[in-house]
Parts: sequence; C-alpha cells; structure tokens
Amino acid sequence: GTGREALAAALAGYFLVCDRMKDDILLIYQESSSLHPDSLKYVLANEERITEIFVEILRRGVTDGSLRPLDDSAIRLMADNIVVLGHMWTFRRWSLGRRYSLDQYTRLQTSLILSELAPESGSPRLAGTSIEP
Repeated sequence: GTGREALAAALAGYFLVCDRMKDDILLIYQESSSLHPDSLKYVLANEERITEIFVEILRRGVTDGSLRPLDDSAIRLMADNIVVLGHMWTFRRWSLGRRYSLDQYTRLQTSLILSELAPESGSPRLAGTSIEP
C-alpha cells in the first residue's frame, strides 16, 4: 500500500505494543538515570531504531505522494512526535484511560497525524515544514 496506509497500520501496531509494554516503558524511563552506561546505550539505540522506522514510513509517504511534502527536519520531528505519543499512553494512562479506550486513542491520534500530513492543498495545518537548525 501507500506510505499513508503503512503509517496508519504502523501507528495502530505501535500504540498496541506501547499499551502491552506500558509497565516496562514506564520503568525504563523512571530508572534510565540508574542504568549502567552500556544498558542505557542499548535502550537509547532501540528508541532510535523505532524512530527510524517511522522516519522511513514518512519518507515513503512523501515520495509516493500519499503524504504532503516534508523536509528531512520535519520528517524526523514527526517521527519523534509519534514515538512520544505512544509513550504518552503510558505516562498519562491515569488520565487518558478514563476518557479513551486504546482503540479510541489510536483512532484520534491517527486522524490528527494523517490530517496534518494530508497531501491536499489548502487543508489546515499546524506549522510550516521548514525548520532551520
């Protein structure tokens, strides 16, 4: 399928994994400062690996035209945002879980992300895509 379809599927899978691993994710974040440097390096490398998966999916969607044009800075920031949204389900489950099921959370977040990345001209967007370092 398209990059857009792959992104929607990857979001659903990622949020599901974050839900299943919510206690582990929370523990890693709480204890990361106590980790041995080699263990911390391993954890951070896995975070980067997950982010890179979303970078590649976003690039695919930009290339095939199913997502709006984005420069590399915007792609990387969106990928980081997506990773954090998965973790948000973990960190804010005390609040989010009272208002949303995982399915509702996934559908709403996916809708927000895909609407921001819609290729149609004139659609409402949050910010420009040019980010100067």
